[in-house]
Amino acid sequence: MIKFSRISAIIYRHLVPTFRDPIRLTDMAYYPLVDLILFGFLGVWAHGSQTGSDNFVFALLTSIACWYLVYRSTLEISRNLLIEIWDSSLVNLLATPLTTTEFMISLMILGFIQAFITFIYSSFLILLIFSKNIFSVYPLIAPYLPLFIVCGWIIGILTSALIFYFGRSVEFITWAIPCLFAILSGAFYSIDLSPHWVQKIASLFPLKYLFILVRQAIDQKSVNIFSHNFFIATLLTVFYFILVSLFLTYMVNKAKNKGLNNLG
Repeated sequence: MIKFSRISAIIYRHLVPTFRDPIRLTDMAYYPLVDLILFGFLGVWAHGSQTGSDNFVFALLTSIACWYLVYRSTLEISRNLLIEIWDSSLVNLLATPLTTTEFMISLMILGFIQAFITFIYSSFLILLIFSKNIFSVYPLIAPYLPLFIVCGWIIGILTSALIFYFGRSVEFITWAIPCLFAILSGAFYSIDLSPHWVQKIASLFPLKYLFILVRQAIDQKSVNIFSHNFFIATLLTVFYFILVSLFLTYMVNKAKNKGLNNLG
């Protein structure tokens, strides 16, 4: 039986150090700032060199903010798992009544909290640096935001499943896999610009459709939750969430059978 007391204990364990550790705070604040400045001004420059809709830069900046919903919810799951391994405490945690499900739920909640904070922070940065108020489009993109977070959970659970089984030898995938999905999702550009074979692969994942929906919402100044893209994005999100949850259970059981020495 799932107990919230155990879940809240893990949340407290990881959330409190986040706001006391300058390195973690820098990680939360620095990378969104760099990406917004780098890609934002690149978008401003590209837009200024040709005629086109004023929505181009606005859509780009909003997509970057939405990408950080995915990235932070991913990172908080897999990185906090790594922290437990680095601290040599994961095996001890698994020896307590805490279940793997409770542990992962706590990391998912942490991912949601961090993603929400970063999204609001990015929105303020966009307003401060580019004078673009993406708060005004929140009602238009609101139906898509939960799906972005769940997509981040999916990537985080996938990464965690591999870390559970292979241990420290694959810890680099904590950052490598999200970067791969940034390419396949078309977060910073239209996926139609990619090679045809990349577009085919991207069509298998919900993030492609979600970023299309965000750009359409900004261009058309309307939201359509009955569109084909929204249906496909929702269906794929639910499918992959179930799939990676089953994969995690399988990999954790395999890891327990072979021994957890590689987890510290």
